[in-house]
Amino acid sequence: CNNNGFFKAAEYFAKEAEEEFGHAKKYQDFMTDWNVTPEIPNLDQPTMEFDNLCDVIETIYGNELELFHTYQENSTELFNSGEIAVFDFMQFYRKAQNDSVRTYSDMLNILAGTKLDDKFQMLMLEEKLF
Repeated sequence: CNNNGFFKAAEYFAKEAEEEFGHAKKYQDFMTDWNVTPEIPNLDQPTMEFDNLCDVIETIYGNELELFHTYQENSTELFNSGEIAVFDFMQFYRKAQNDSVRTYSDMLNILAGTKLDDKFQMLMLEEKLF
């Protein structure tokens, strides 16, 4: 975002990334408190090039929605298997994910009908979005 002049968006996403590290630390602490060594799977390199700011938001929305569904499925399995302590722990993540999906959905609603190739219009909308 910085490379394309969307400085507020870049600042917002940097803050979001820091928040994600906090979520990972909370998860790690929960695991180690139960004497479980967390295993971190290899992740694919994320997409780093986007056509425009809307493309960034659409991609993030898709990722957040997918993670929301994963949390829902995992939580259902945990509840059904009687792992209530873990189910309760996951409540934080389910709520955070729900909030995130809602936030990015709202951003997409604001961007609906926008001329994505109009840099001035996108910069003006950046003020509203971030």
